[in-house]
Amino acid sequence: MAMLSPGWAVKLTFFRISTGPEIADKVKKTASSFRASGILFFLFVKTCDKYAYVCERVKQLLKICFQTCVIVAVILLAACSPRQPDKPAKSKPIAEQVVADGLVIVVLGDSLTSGFGLAAQQALPEQLQQQFKSEFAGIKVINAGVSGDTSANGLARYTWSVGAVNADLLILALGANDYLLGLDPAITQANLAAILDKAKAENLPVVLAGLTPKGKLDDASRMAQFAGIYPQLAKAYDLPLYPALLQGVRGAPKLLQADGLHPTAEGVRIMAEGLAEFVEPVLMDLLQQH
Repeated sequence: MAMLSPGWAVKLTFFRISTGPEIADKVKKTASSFRASGILFFLFVKTCDKYAYVCERVKQLLKICFQTCVIVAVILLAACSPRQPDKPAKSKPIAEQVVADGLVIVVLGDSLTSGFGLAAQQALPEQLQQQFKSEFAGIKVINAGVSGDTSANGLARYTWSVGAVNADLLILALGANDYLLGLDPAITQANLAAILDKAKAENLPVVLAGLTPKGKLDDASRMAQFAGIYPQLAKAYDLPLYPALLQGVRGAPKLLQADGLHPTAEGVRIMAEGLAEFVEPVLMDLLQQH
């Protein structure tokens, strides 16, 4: 039997090992994996090179976001920390707005005195003060008129509208809404009398402003009954009576607003002129006593 040399035996052995079907498949798979890994690595390197600038910008943005979050957190902690409550602002009493040596007049009324439909400076109290400006520079006229108020409403708010102000003179001008709402004249008279009693208890002088009918009416009419309230009260309490608050305006359409009830700015000016002339002697007496 022929014998093979050792060299050939090695060669044949290697040939058998390297050409076995299982080993060959594994080698192929390993080679494929190496090739795939190499390709992925190559792409990764190229991608990093290409997007290096973008990655750097992302890092910077993340850094800015982090710093912002830190600042916001500090602000929120500071806001949530306990602190002393703010002291409420003290509002000045109306009396402190008045000149120390001047007189204070309060006009207690309804929409006819509050300035319904007009600017604040066009209301009756403000116009009245303008009339007094030349002769009574230190006088302050306070607007205590509230649109829609009846005599009962005026009585209910007397303490803070008049009493709290430490007034020197009260001009009482209520009752028009009582008439328009169909209230009993006796109720209106009782409410006005109660207001006058409060003023009397405080030694507060009063000028009473009345209502007058549009024309001559039957004495038994409701309007006549309302008009009669004011002379009766003026006599009972010994008060100066200004017969009609709308004197010089009522019956003049050009001096009334579209509703035919409330005066225009010019109408208020005319009302203020007439009322100021009537009140001046009362003020002279008060100044002598002041």
